[in-house]
Amino acid sequence: MKKLAYQLCTIGTYGETTIGLYVDINREFTDKDELAFMNCINSLKNQILEETINLDPKTKGRAIEERNHILSLFDDNSIFVEEIPNGYCSEYCCKHLPWFIVTTKIGRIKIGWRKRVIHIDWSDTIISGDGETIFPEESKKTTVGDKYIHAWSYEKAKEYIDILLC
Repeated sequence: MKKLAYQLCTIGTYGETTIGLYVDINREFTDKDELAFMNCINSLKNQILEETINLDPKTKGRAIEERNHILSLFDDNSIFVEEIPNGYCSEYCCKHLPWFIVTTKIGRIKIGWRKRVIHIDWSDTIISGDGETIFPEESKKTTVGDKYIHAWSYEKAKEYIDILLC
């Protein structure tokens, strides 16, 4: 007799998604079975939502808009731009929002959105100073690492990049 093995309901930006898995086997489900059901349904959910996002015309528009905003931060200081996979999240929700490696006169700067901040990484440049030295006042306001800083807006990102490029 078929029995509901696992069900998942999600509600988000793209509406409600409900997936159910019915299984007919002549035994009780084990913990291992239930883990397999959960993994199967989660994988299916991720694939369905990824395709839903890919089919949404707003998705491409948002990605193009983010690309244009991020690349405009470099004015005419970019020599080459390489689009790379999202450096923070590889899940269906973020896959369509790439990061970039921008080659400049000082080297390569990796940049992209990380949740609500723009991650700027200059570890592949000729800059010898660390984040605390280059941005002494910013460590009180945002995350500053050895060779990266988080900007809370495009304006702040522009400010940080200008400092790095001068």
